[in-house]
Amino acid sequence: MLFLPAFNAVGELPRYRAGRVILTLCESARHRGSRGLFSPRWLIIWLMEKVIVIGVGNEMRGDDAFGLRLVRRMKGASEAYGAEYIEGGTVGLDLLRYFEKAACLILVDAMDLGLEGGTVLLLGEEEIASTFGDHPLSPHDVKLPELVRIAARMGVKPLHIALVAVQVVQTTRGAGLSPQVEAALPAAEELVRGEIERYRSGKGNA
Repeated sequence: MLFLPAFNAVGELPRYRAGRVILTLCESARHRGSRGLFSPRWLIIWLMEKVIVIGVGNEMRGDDAFGLRLVRRMKGASEAYGAEYIEGGTVGLDLLRYFEKAACLILVDAMDLGLEGGTVLLLGEEEIASTFGDHPLSPHDVKLPELVRIAARMGVKPLHIALVAVQVVQTTRGAGLSPQVEAALPAAEELVRGEIERYRSGKGNA
């Protein structure tokens, strides 16, 4: 912690830029087989304050494309809230690289929750595990709770995790979004923006 005032003294280097410097030093130390002075991952994430929104889904299966559509919509907005928007495709272990980079990770997915079509929910990390357990959430390669557990075991779990989910109506191959799920895009976008603002204000579950 002794080096933090030095960053503030040199032109008040912004947190995310200081984090990039430390991340580079950590990567260099790791390649040399040493943890190094700047190794603590929590400190890097604190400095970078990185928010990543990942849209999960299959473009070719109707409502399952909801997550992809939402991140494209938000990426193209004039006010992106300083977040990085990723089209994650189907849930796979390759998504762990985004878990490692994020301080706040928000996933967006279409799921069969047994609710009315187009219903949108916001779930925190504990709710994801308690609500779904090991039951399939969506027709993807790796179940989301399992992915979160793997990230925790690897020591790359973000400080704050949330899921914005929409109830699917149909996942017919080749079809577009159903009218109910299409109409849910603005509500889901508001939930994502609200969660980003909540995290930025320090009220998240970090």
